[in-house]
Amino acid sequence: MEVFNGGIFAGILRIVKAEGGELSEESQAYLDKMDSLPENTWISLDENHNPISDEDARQTAKDHLSSFQIINH
Repeated sequence: MEVFNGGIFAGILRIVKAEGGELSEESQAYLDKMDSLPENTWISLDENHNPISDEDARQTAKDHLSSFQIINH
C-alpha cells in the first residue's frame, strides 16, 4: 500500500479533529504516525501501516504475485 500525505483515513481524522471531535488513542496514534511522514510524496507502507522502503515494497509485491499460478488445461 502507498499513501500520499497520510492518505484518506488520515485526512478524515484531521477533519474530525478540526471540527472539535475527539479521536481515540488508536486513531490519534495513527494520525501522528501519518503526520510524521514526508509530505507531498508517495510512501510505501507494510501490512501494519508502517513505512517501508521502495525496495521492500517491490519485494513484497513480487512475493505476493509469485504465489499465483497459471494453470493450463
